[in-house]
Amino acid sequence: MIWWRTGAAARFYWRPDGKPSAAPDVTVAGAGTKTLAPLRAAATVTAVSADRMTLTLSASLAASSRGLVGSEGVCILDLGADGVHEVVVDYFATGTTVVLSTPLPGVSSSAAGALDWNVWYADFTSGEVGAAVNRGALWSVPWTRDLGTDHPGEPDHDSGVLHIVHRPPHTGLDDRRLLAHVPGLRQRTPTGASGWADVRDIGFEMLVERLRETVLTTAQHVDQLDCTQFARCHALYAASVVLDGQAAGGFGGSDGETWRDRADKCVDSKAANLLWLDADDDGAVDSGETGAAGGTLADFTRSLWTSDSTNFDGTEWTVASGVRRGVRDDR
Repeated sequence: MIWWRTGAAARFYWRPDGKPSAAPDVTVAGAGTKTLAPLRAAATVTAVSADRMTLTLSASLAASSRGLVGSEGVCILDLGADGVHEVVVDYFATGTTVVLSTPLPGVSSSAAGALDWNVWYADFTSGEVGAAVNRGALWSVPWTRDLGTDHPGEPDHDSGVLHIVHRPPHTGLDDRRLLAHVPGLRQRTPTGASGWADVRDIGFEMLVERLRETVLTTAQHVDQLDCTQFARCHALYAASVVLDGQAAGGFGGSDGETWRDRADKCVDSKAANLLWLDADDDGAVDSGETGAAGGTLADFTRSLWTSDSTNFDGTEWTVASGVRRGVRDDR
């Protein structure tokens, strides 16, 4: 999920699953078209050691190695006749020596080529982003997959939906808080990862799905909520992702489904008294939109009924929770 804030400059990131033959363009509906640039320059690989994990680079990257390893170290290693491989940089032994997380398949003793971090970006100004909410801004990147000098390349096309909103949703869950909510994860760091960012991203997607299914109406959106109140729920969903992954790898452990059930119940509990629901979608806390002022989802639902003088009968509702009682005409 990509979220931009209205009226603010934004950066679009693109992570293709292959190596582009040239810098492609990205088009974001309403914001324009930009040429993507590599976030980091590719490194020249002069040698591959006999262990097939250690690479020698032509120039030192020691000063800029931050963000080049672990979860951010997923690269395309192009060794020409020895193949193109997706690899993960585990660590820098020296400024010119890189160690991969797993061995390469058989390569020749003279293997050499380029190590490309393969992350591309384009910057959009605040004026290009605009001040209007657009939860369905389509983005598109047509590109050609580089399959070697003796191949014309394979046309490809990536696309998706970008959300431009007043308040991009965020629970505030970082790695430190995730481990505070679920301490047992300290011993379960994903192999080849430098942190839990990818797991937290998937957990957040699961949280958004649950909110859309059980809390929000079709006319409401997750960015209209104060999502910080769902930080623990987010942590529980992230934990279920880790446990599912371990079970798939044959390591056993707790059942991820149990943790998803806990996360679902956490969302249901928080939804009973929402801190804030931006009912008028203006990105500001207005009177009647906070929990302290009685602005729970149930209150909001009642307000929709009370605005319909034809169908609303106040005697059918319990005032405390906004639950509609069964009446004779329902039968």
